[in-house]
Amino acid sequence: RFYTKVMGVPAADATLIAGELLVLKIGPAQTLTFLKKPMGKAAHADLGEDDDGLPTNGGIHISMYVDDLGACYDAADALGLAFVNYRFKRRAHTKEEALDQCMFRVVDVVDPDAPEVGPIVQVEHEIRSTKKVDGSKYKSCPLR
Repeated sequence: RFYTKVMGVPAADATLIAGELLVLKIGPAQTLTFLKKPMGKAAHADLGEDDDGLPTNGGIHISMYVDDLGACYDAADALGLAFVNYRFKRRAHTKEEALDQCMFRVVDVVDPDAPEVGPIVQVEHEIRSTKKVDGSKYKSCPLR
C-alpha cells in the first residue's frame, strides 16, 4: 500500500508472485522488486547524526523517478515521512524545495493505513521528478 498510496503506483502495476515476490512498476521504465525473507525486518538504513546533530543516513539509498513529484511529496509529508539527509548537499525541507530540487527523500516504508505501527522496512528512497517545474525534462533523469 505504501507504493500505491504514496508513490502513486497503480494497483495494476503492483504484482505479487506466489506470495513471495513483489514487483512494482514505478514511474516510466523502472521497477522495484522485493523478495520475502523469513528473517524478519531487514536493516538497510544506517541512521545517525552529523557533527552538528543533524540527521543522516549512511546506508544504501535507491533513486526512483516519478511523474508527479508534488503528489508524492504531499502523500509522504501527510504521513510524516519526508526525510532530509544532511549527508547530501541537495536538501528538501518543504514541498517548494522538493519541487525546486526535483527530489526529496523518505526512509520509512510504512503501511499508510496504519502508520502508527512503524516502518515495514527502512531504506532511503531518493524520489526524483522526471521533469522540472517548467515541464522540461530533469537533467539527470535517464528515462524517456
